[in-house]
Amino acid sequence: MTASGSIPAPTTSIEELEARFIRWAETEEQIRAALVVGSRARDDHPADPWADLDILLFVDPVERYRDSIEWIRTLSPVWASTAGRTVTGDPERLVIFEGGLQVDFVFSTLATLHQARRMVEADALPDILRRGARVLVDKDQLIPPLPAPGKPPPRTPPTEAEFQRALEGFWFSAVYCAKQLRRGELWTFQNASGGMQGPLLRMVEWHAHIVHGWDHDTWHGGKFLSEWADPEVYADLRETFAHLNTADGWRAMQARLALFHRLAREVATRLGYAYPNELEGHIAGYVDTLRQARQVTSR
Repeated sequence: MTASGSIPAPTTSIEELEARFIRWAETEEQIRAALVVGSRARDDHPADPWADLDILLFVDPVERYRDSIEWIRTLSPVWASTAGRTVTGDPERLVIFEGGLQVDFVFSTLATLHQARRMVEADALPDILRRGARVLVDKDQLIPPLPAPGKPPPRTPPTEAEFQRALEGFWFSAVYCAKQLRRGELWTFQNASGGMQGPLLRMVEWHAHIVHGWDHDTWHGGKFLSEWADPEVYADLRETFAHLNTADGWRAMQARLALFHRLAREVATRLGYAYPNELEGHIAGYVDTLRQARQVTSR
């Protein structure tokens, strides 16, 4: 921070970083193609001033670039970098450059690049490419003409088995979280709460679809949730997050159970699926029993 408290401006812009990457990639024999995806390639909800730059590289071997940071330092001074995987399992390297500029490098194999034309022809492109992609490098002209940026095709309703798995995942996590609260393990409770939030988000998405149609755009991972979720549901979601104290943890647990069960029953009814009301009662009752029980300290 500067003396006035403002954030110092980066010495390099995202646009310059992108240009430097292109110049560097053109000299690397093993990098055959690269795309910009995400908000910096989208027309709908385009990048804001804080958006990352997401670059998808097609390269063999992936490990040489994922596991090294030296090539990244040639682009701009680096503050921090870490290797990981995307939500779909692709290897990636996340980088924060000087000035706070973040670039996420995602690595894919050349075999995937060779499949790209078939994916376009079969209308089977991943959602992230459908929403927008810009070609940075294509040394072998293997990247096929990509469709104009737009939203993915309509979603399909979950199967009854998928719906039941969401119920089971939520309930299993609910019991685990309730036990941690009963023990006074507040950090573990907060950390485990993601196990409830994942199925809850899926139920919010399915509810939005049964209300607005299966072509209603629910994005991914809760992105832009306030725009596509039912306003009443969004308001109720605010109550499902807890402060780091036991009383508020139980309040949030009750809010999660109430919202999930309300949405799940409505989704089941609209899709014509059986709903285990008796099992729901067992889970809710057990959680309430834990809430009222004497706190134990043994593990």
